[in-house]
Amino acid sequence: MNGVRGVVVGLCALALAGSSLVWAPASQAAGHVKCEGPEHTTYTPGLTFTDRPTRIHARSDYTCTLPSGEQVEAAGRTEAGSDGASCLALDAPRGTEYVHWPAVRHGGGHEEEFSEIRYDPGTAVRIAGAHVVVLKGRVVRGRGKGLEASRTVTLLPAELTGCLTPEGAEQAEGDGKLEIGS
Repeated sequence: MNGVRGVVVGLCALALAGSSLVWAPASQAAGHVKCEGPEHTTYTPGLTFTDRPTRIHARSDYTCTLPSGEQVEAAGRTEAGSDGASCLALDAPRGTEYVHWPAVRHGGGHEEEFSEIRYDPGTAVRIAGAHVVVLKGRVVRGRGKGLEASRTVTLLPAELTGCLTPEGAEQAEGDGKLEIGS
């Protein structure tokens, strides 16, 4: 009986260790996490042809590949700012992204996991009518704490004539890519 119990305990421990690798914090897992998906961005105030300080709010619906190869859905929310944003360029945007990972079962309940990423002032260029923004930073809290992160977003204004109005272009749609770790 002890031999069978030992085998069962060993197999359960191996299964638990294997499942823990899938959901280990990125800082404890080999490789890195790659995410991409659609993004919806809003600007306050809207973008015009005049540079002005602007708050940027973005929602990303990511499909992420974990170090294990498993794919999961994650939601990103970014709060950023640009000291001189216009329909022509975003001047060194910087901000914070909160990535909400799927809930993980711990004991008897579920615990939501997240990563808080702080981005240093980034670069943004306008290419063929699209804003291409590249941000680099570090995970400061949550899953992957301490790891480097990079984010690349390509956005097209949702209303092409918005730049010509006093309110400006208030939103844009595009694609976002996020990488955590190396």
